[in-house]
Amino acid sequence: MGEPLLPTSQTSLLAPKPPPPILHAKEPPILIKQGSLDKNKGGKKDKGPSKDEVMKKVDSMLDDYLNNSNMEEAVNSFKEQKIQDRFMSAVLTSMMNKALEKTDADRELVSTLLAKLKKEGLFNTAQFTGAFKELLGQMADKERAIPKIFSYVAGYAANSVVEEIMSLAEVAEMTENGAHYPLFLLVLQQLNKTLGKAELTKLFNDSKVNLLNMLPEIDKTKEKLADILEDKGLTFLFPLLRIQAELWKQLKANPNPTTFYKWIKENLDPSHYKAPGFINALMTVLVKYITQETTLPEGADPGVIPDKALQEKEKTLLEKFNPVLQAFLQNEINLQVVAVYALQVYCYSKQFPKGMLLRWFVYLYDLEIVEEDAFMKWKEDISDDYPGKGKALFQVNTWLVWLSVAESEEEEDGNS
Repeated sequence: MGEPLLPTSQTSLLAPKPPPPILHAKEPPILIKQGSLDKNKGGKKDKGPSKDEVMKKVDSMLDDYLNNSNMEEAVNSFKEQKIQDRFMSAVLTSMMNKALEKTDADRELVSTLLAKLKKEGLFNTAQFTGAFKELLGQMADKERAIPKIFSYVAGYAANSVVEEIMSLAEVAEMTENGAHYPLFLLVLQQLNKTLGKAELTKLFNDSKVNLLNMLPEIDKTKEKLADILEDKGLTFLFPLLRIQAELWKQLKANPNPTTFYKWIKENLDPSHYKAPGFINALMTVLVKYITQETTLPEGADPGVIPDKALQEKEKTLLEKFNPVLQAFLQNEINLQVVAVYALQVYCYSKQFPKGMLLRWFVYLYDLEIVEEDAFMKWKEDISDDYPGKGKALFQVNTWLVWLSVAESEEEEDGNS
């Protein structure tokens, strides 16, 4: 028999003792833990003041600035805050809000301070546009308490454009499709006062802003835009709208095509002849005149297809004005596309009278006013500048397919 087994307790006593793990590892964990605690304490200080603390300090700085107008002191105080990026937009919104219920002079002081802070590199354009968007979002809630809030906010926007804190195009982007309407037009009015017509016209043209896109969907017609610009003293920004009004006046006074063409030649600068705005205006007044005299008189129901006699009269009247359109559109595919868009928008403004768009597409093609290439270019073009494109495409798509096939067959016959 072998040796009797020792009890477990005795076995463990005889085995060589490893270094006690707890004793061996005890010090480092305590030291590490202690170190991390110390680090966290230091980290809290590094985080800087909370958002509320920053807001209070900036608010206090702004109070002092509005009382003593000391720009240097205000800028130094702002620098001392060392405001974190994540708080900056909220701080800028708060600064603009501060003067909303105060005087014009106070709002001017805030705008001047913001311009100086931007020049000092204390915030960037993205932070300011974020702040301005936040301000726009608050306007509706504050309108009752501050009835002129739209004008005051427009003042901030205009000053920021002048001081190059943000661009006119960026303001337009935040207010397109009638968002916060009529804010964008109020901004243009303020800029007109500050810069004058010549400088604003250059700024506006450089911005490539489409004024129609600044209107609410229901008002997106040139007629409505013309009225609004007239009311706000801004017609100089869209001179071709005035030309359209003059064209309409001439057409109503004497609807003779030869006289009408002669008036255009005598009164409009040749530089306008190839301008999309002029083609748009010309096409719009002709479509309006011809349909008012035939298929779409005042009070007509757009949901009812006009009788055949009226449709024939409509086509005959367009044939009379065909030489006028041909004079400006012949061999000009891009301008022909503009003419098609003018027709589309006119139909849109009249709730797409039943059958009208398709009828006019056929007229324009048969009378060789608009070529097949222009129709196809219009079909493929993706643009938000002209309302009603989706509905228009739906109404004429079958005809466009037919046109494409017919033209292809004609080309094949010509080549065989």
